[in-house]
Amino acid sequence: MGTPGQTVTNGPKDAGSYTLEITAAGYEFSEGTNVIPITITPADLTNLALFNGTVLSTSKPITAPLTSTQGSALQASNVYVGYSVGNKKWVQVPTNGVTATKTGPDGKAFTGAASTAGTYNVTLSFNAATLGNNYICPNEPITLSFVVLGADGTVYADVPASIWFYGDVYQAAALGYMTGLGGTNLFDPYGDLNRAQAAVVIAKMAGQYKTLTDPDEVLEFDNNFTDVPSGKWYTNCVAWANEAGIVTGYGPSYTTFGPMNNVTRAQFATMLARYAQATNKYTAPTDVDATLADYTDAASIPSYAKEAIAWAVENKIMGVNTPTIDPSSPIIRAEAAAMTVCAHNGEAGIGA
Repeated sequence: MGTPGQTVTNGPKDAGSYTLEITAAGYEFSEGTNVIPITITPADLTNLALFNGTVLSTSKPITAPLTSTQGSALQASNVYVGYSVGNKKWVQVPTNGVTATKTGPDGKAFTGAASTAGTYNVTLSFNAATLGNNYICPNEPITLSFVVLGADGTVYADVPASIWFYGDVYQAAALGYMTGLGGTNLFDPYGDLNRAQAAVVIAKMAGQYKTLTDPDEVLEFDNNFTDVPSGKWYTNCVAWANEAGIVTGYGPSYTTFGPMNNVTRAQFATMLARYAQATNKYTAPTDVDATLADYTDAASIPSYAKEAIAWAVENKIMGVNTPTIDPSSPIIRAEAAAMTVCAHNGEAGIGA
């Protein structure tokens, strides 16, 4: 260990600036030529990756989804976090000053094998005082994820591991809430979600989809919408969601649903809130206006959706780490996947 201004006898280990002075008996050096400056930079803990195993120097990070077989063979105790030291080399993060919390697809502690399909998270918290000047560490916790595929084993070509919705898309797929485009290996994360698709998503969250799409089932509710034809892939899901009070039609008559219209972010939050109410898992916000006050576009939230969006914000389903809600914009598929997963994993705890 060395301190600037002191003689280092065992080699420098701390980050900082050093000089190497060369002396040799019988030789003379021109002034300054025997002094070489050396700088040791702090280790950067902001470039992190997950690994299966402790030999990080020769390992590759976990970036691709794991098959169910690979997941079953991967133990929580063997999941490590490394930081990059350049040239594709990695070093395990220090255990003193860094706390790792591992959770599974159910949001609970991940302690055994990764045998359940879904997203596994490792959240790191950093103690800057303990780490000292030898590390550059984030001010906020960082969460890293890996995915274990479900039964269909689909790897989505348009969902890279580096994107923010990576874990959410795969967990939504593993939960059976959303799937990719039929006959392809694409999820279409930036594609819009229409109102018929949103009703199907809610039906899947409720565990009703198979029953609603079974031609042998006798359903005891009516389709009240004039623009929802009989026999479509979404007909029974829309009718069920309407019967349950989760979706409504357009006023003033409320007899049209607009199944192919894009669903907005406000509408989707409202559907999730109504689903929570239908399952007795809804806790009304204590102060709607106070919850929404920090968002710059709070005034643009439709009156029908204010309480639902406040509920979604309080349950960290939407509005996290952003100054806006953007209520009237069409929700994209990646955002819908993220909201369903957050509703399932978080305090709201909704979804089958």
